[in-house]
Amino acid sequence: MKKATMLKRILSGALSAVMAISAVPIVSAHAEESTELYPYTMFAASNSDGAITVNAENFCVNGNVATNGTIVSSGNMNINGIKTESAEESMIFIFDRIDNRYFST
Repeated sequence: MKKATMLKRILSGALSAVMAISAVPIVSAHAEESTELYPYTMFAASNSDGAITVNAENFCVNGNVATNGTIVSSGNMNINGIKTESAEESMIFIFDRIDNRYFST
């Protein structure tokens, strides 16, 4: 009876050690470089009135919203961030940034 209990304890300890060792590569992973985050969740480069137009009863954005024109909403619009109209910022062509950053030779 004692041999069976001892064998179970040794097997349990060995399995625990294998599980702990297998988690080491996951814990030590980290990013090498930091990229600048885009400051807006929603952006419109148009200078016209109603550059961002929302036709919904309820609309919520979790982040910053900016446009070079104005923002028009026909219902309840909740922005959990900064709402900027007439921002006078240029449009970023994100596909060019991705191509140049990650796929350039």
